[in-house]
Amino acid sequence: MRTLHVLVSALSAAILLSACGAGNGSTPASNTSNVQARLAHGAVVSNVPREYLYAANYGSDNVSAYAIRANGALSVVTGSPFTAGTQPAGVAIAPGYNFLYTANEDSNNVSGYSINVANGALTPVSGSPFGAGDEPFGIAIHPTGKFVYVANYQEGNVSGYTIDTSTGNLTQIAGSPFGSEQDPDGMAVTPDGKFLYVSNGGNSGGSVSAYSINQTSGALTQVAGSPFSAGGYNDALAIDPMSKFVYATDLIGGVDAFAIGNGGALTVVSGSPFSAGTDPWAVNVSKADKFAFVADYGSNNVSAYTVNLTSGALTAVSGSPFSAGTSPRGVVRDYSSKFAYVANYGSNNISGFKINPTNGALTAISGSPFGAGTNAFALATCRVVALTTCKPPKL
Repeated sequence: MRTLHVLVSALSAAILLSACGAGNGSTPASNTSNVQARLAHGAVVSNVPREYLYAANYGSDNVSAYAIRANGALSVVTGSPFTAGTQPAGVAIAPGYNFLYTANEDSNNVSGYSINVANGALTPVSGSPFGAGDEPFGIAIHPTGKFVYVANYQEGNVSGYTIDTSTGNLTQIAGSPFGSEQDPDGMAVTPDGKFLYVSNGGNSGGSVSAYSINQTSGALTQVAGSPFSAGGYNDALAIDPMSKFVYATDLIGGVDAFAIGNGGALTVVSGSPFSAGTDPWAVNVSKADKFAFVADYGSNNVSAYTVNLTSGALTAVSGSPFSAGTSPRGVVRDYSSKFAYVANYGSNNISGFKINPTNGALTAISGSPFGAGTNAFALATCRVVALTTCKPPKL
């Protein structure tokens, strides 16, 4: 088992029918069985803001599932938590097909689930779990929902799979695994689907590997000039929704920022790295590239920034950093960027925040933090669209 180098330093799940006249915005006007009945009979249910959040719990080997209420509070989904492999370290949702996958670091495999859009429950897909390399850690899914990639930390490469869009079954892509650098960790696919970026974080001279993605086969080819130098101990990365910038957490410098150029090559953004709290571990960018959020493991808080839409530079939000739980490890936003959620590894819970749409400041959601499994580690969210598809944010 990899030793995390970070150690160095309910269903009351409300299906909220906001268009219905009963109750206020945080009070359910219908229950899951009613929604399921309407779905079964083909009825149109309008304005149903059903959103779910999933937390990979590294210490308890499972996935916690929650419904996101209209006010951002979390309600546990019936049946949660759902069993995963050993030490799930990454979680991602396939757009368009209602499948969720976890990278299980200690069992060297990937667990796959189908998402019930009516209630958020998870059911293992046929053939799950699927074999991966040594210590799979980060996981990313192509925006078409047809390919999934896993960073094999100990093995130093990337496994690629095609997703059977009917069953969720995974099949290794020809040529997989694809070579990377030492200790590949975090990863993300550009929202336009052209490139995959991987942070290589196992040494003080970190780097980011860049790959072009074959849109037919899913195969990876290293971009010219890859890997690109980054700060030390790069652990996680995120790409802005407009596919313009890459942000990587840097345990030494803060946040490394890169502009994506022609062919996927990276150029360091002026002013990078940008200061963060102690031991920044995860990063997320809000809708329309307005704000960025970083989970600071060592200082138990969240750093918030405004994003310069032209240069990609980060400027700290007034009041930042904002207090979180103990040892925050993951950060994610909801579909519309109204809320941000942080997985607190040390306190085994999830902090929820309202995002001020004007200045990016964070305010704790009523009831936060919300209980999770042991060592809450990574998060994913999705919103039900057209009553059929649970769509993740454009990341």
